[in-house]
Amino acid sequence: MQVQMANWRLLGQEYLTALCSRRSQLLLGIFLIGAALMPLMLQKPPPELVQFLSQWLGPQQAADKLFLFAWCDLAMNKLAVMSALALSSGLIVSERATGLLPLLLSKPICASRLFLIKLLAAQAVFISLYGLISLLVLGFYPFFLPGFQASHFAVIVSVHVLAGTFAVAFSAWMAVQFQRRLSSMIASVFFLSLLIGTAFLGFYAPSLSWLSNLNPFYHGVVLISQLESLSVWLVLSRVLILLVLNFLVMGLGIWRIQALEQHEALL
Repeated sequence: MQVQMANWRLLGQEYLTALCSRRSQLLLGIFLIGAALMPLMLQKPPPELVQFLSQWLGPQQAADKLFLFAWCDLAMNKLAVMSALALSSGLIVSERATGLLPLLLSKPICASRLFLIKLLAAQAVFISLYGLISLLVLGFYPFFLPGFQASHFAVIVSVHVLAGTFAVAFSAWMAVQFQRRLSSMIASVFFLSLLIGTAFLGFYAPSLSWLSNLNPFYHGVVLISQLESLSVWLVLSRVLILLVLNFLVMGLGIWRIQALEQHEALL
C-alpha cells in the first residue's frame, strides 16, 4: 500500500514538473497562437478546400464542418505532433543521459512502472493544455465565428484529444525503442505525419475505410461527417477505439522497457 501511494505521489510530482516546465509553457503559447489565428484563417478559405470538404463531409452545416476540420486537421493534429516531441521524446532517455536513471531505479520502483508514470504525466499535461485551449475557444469563438456550434465542438474535441494522447504515447515508445532522442524524434515525426497525412484515406478511398480505423487521427475527423446523426454510441465507439490504440502503444513501450531491463541494456 505504501509503495502504491508513493507511486501516485510520484505521478503527481511528474505531472506538476512537466506542466510547469519551459517546454509546456512554450506549447501553451503555440496553442494560444493557433487558436488566435484560426478565425483569421477561416475568413477566406480556399475554394478548392471548401469543395473537397463538401464532397467528403457533406454539404450540410458547411461552415461548422469547415471550422471543425480546420481545428482538428490543420491546427491540432500538427500541435499534437509538436506536443508529443516536447513531452515524451526524451522519456527515460534523458534520465539515462544525465545519469539520473540509476538513482531513480534505486528506489522501490521498476523501470516499466517509472516509464508508465512519466508517460501518464506527459499525457495528462497534453490533456490539460488541450482542455484549457478548448475552454477558451468555447468562451470566445461564438463572438468571432457566426454559427459556431459549441456542442459539436465539445464532442469532437472530447474524441480528438485521445489522438493527441496517442501521439504522446507513440513518441514515448519510440524513445525507448531507439534509446536516442534524435533518432526517436525523427521516427516519431515520420510515422505520426504519415498517420495525419492518411487521416482522410477512408473518405477518398472508401474501400480502405477498414484500414482507417487503425489511424487514431481518423476518428476525430470522421465524426465531422456524421454531425447530423451523432449519437452517444457513435461517439463512445470512437472513444473506445482510441483508448484501445492508446493502450496498445503504451503496452509496446512497457514491453520494450522490460526487455531492456531484463537484458541489462537500460543503464
